[in-house]
Amino acid sequence: RILTELISSTEDRSSPESAGLKITSEHMYQRGNSMETKVQISPSQKRKQELESERNVSSVAKTTPQPPVSSPDVGTPLLLQLSAKDKQLMQSAARAMSLDDVVAFLKEVKIEEPIQVLQEYEYNGAEFLSVIESNELAELNIVTSACQKLKVKVLFTRHLLKRVSDIAKHFPTSKVVEFCHTKKQLMKCAENIESNGLDGEMLLLADDDVLTELGIPAFAKHIIRAGLTVPNTAEQTKDTESLKTAPKDELEEALHE
Repeated sequence: RILTELISSTEDRSSPESAGLKITSEHMYQRGNSMETKVQISPSQKRKQELESERNVSSVAKTTPQPPVSSPDVGTPLLLQLSAKDKQLMQSAARAMSLDDVVAFLKEVKIEEPIQVLQEYEYNGAEFLSVIESNELAELNIVTSACQKLKVKVLFTRHLLKRVSDIAKHFPTSKVVEFCHTKKQLMKCAENIESNGLDGEMLLLADDDVLTELGIPAFAKHIIRAGLTVPNTAEQTKDTESLKTAPKDELEEALHE
């Protein structure tokens, strides 16, 4: 009897139920003939895996060479560089101009032909800009000359943005006239360019009507585009820096060249 009680007591202690243990079944999914166990990941482990994945992506991005960002061409006319923000600034500045302000601007740039008509129409800055952008200066008899229409458009844009392009700075009217005298095909046009006060930017923007007024043949516009170029100072600086850091023998060779 004592032996029977000892055996019974031993079986009770080895039972999971007597030890207060609970057995949870694994989540099994049948796929074909195989069984897969669903592994549960804790939130901390999941976050750790996400951080490691982000670090790997960042590391790949840093090591992958990125294409160089191209800078705007320094020889591009201002009218061809206008962004949406520039156009908004122009509209805002034009709205702030009264008729008297427009007249004062035209007198400052020595274009007085439109003044009488603008005073008759009582155009303010915003209305004058609208006429310019819609190319109706000639239709409204404000400016009839193609050269002067171009000049008004360029100068009013500079006035509103308070900005001048590099091509205009590099090629004022006097430099353009000098350039024309170096080209046989443009010598006869130099006087017309000077009398109209056109600079390099305006000449690059000239359409067929402007070229005809100036007496410039159609084929010569390619000579103008090739000749009125602005050196890229950024590239020059880069070349200079590379020479400074080059070995002595390379420097001597470069200077010799």
